[in-house]
Amino acid sequence: RKDSQPRQTPLLQIDRPVGLYNIGNTCFMNTVLQCLMATKTIEEFFLQKSGHNFAACSQPRCLACSLDKLFLETFASSSGINVVPALQPNHEHENNGQTPTPLQLKGFPLIPNEILSTAWSIDSMKHLARYAQHDSHEYLQALLHAVGKALRTSSASANRRDKDIIEESFGGSVKNILVCSVCGETREKDEAFVNLSVEVGEMNRISP
Repeated sequence: RKDSQPRQTPLLQIDRPVGLYNIGNTCFMNTVLQCLMATKTIEEFFLQKSGHNFAACSQPRCLACSLDKLFLETFASSSGINVVPALQPNHEHENNGQTPTPLQLKGFPLIPNEILSTAWSIDSMKHLARYAQHDSHEYLQALLHAVGKALRTSSASANRRDKDIIEESFGGSVKNILVCSVCGETREKDEAFVNLSVEVGEMNRISP
């Protein structure tokens, strides 16, 4: 069934990809961040639902804040509308309540230095610090864990359901079944996961 009315495009929506500068050997990090920027549920959480407001968060070394800023900066470069100053404290007083002005550098790539330095300062991600090359999948696992933890513990995050946006977007469960080869008795156990590795057999292409 077609909608009777055209859908309204949300104001804060990334309508085109924005590049990220490589800071040393950080291409492994950039590929993960680009994938997160293209994940609609994560984009909606940070941009349209204001699921985590960096300006209202008092948590030190907060990866959720860094990711929130990165989404806003990506939107700014994509659209030419810089919304970050409007969210800063005392913005209305300092800028006389004026709306953000278009960026002169619209479409230019970003330097993800804040999320890089924040990740380096977190204990669970210190093994991924410095400028050595690392594995993208390992970085994704560590990043999702750290962002999820920050969302669950920060008072700047939205309601309880939104705090589980990482689990909602990437989580699932698998059922392990253990069968005794002697008596045939079975035991079942459900285990939660945030990412799941599967083997892909030989094939010429993978269809979506």
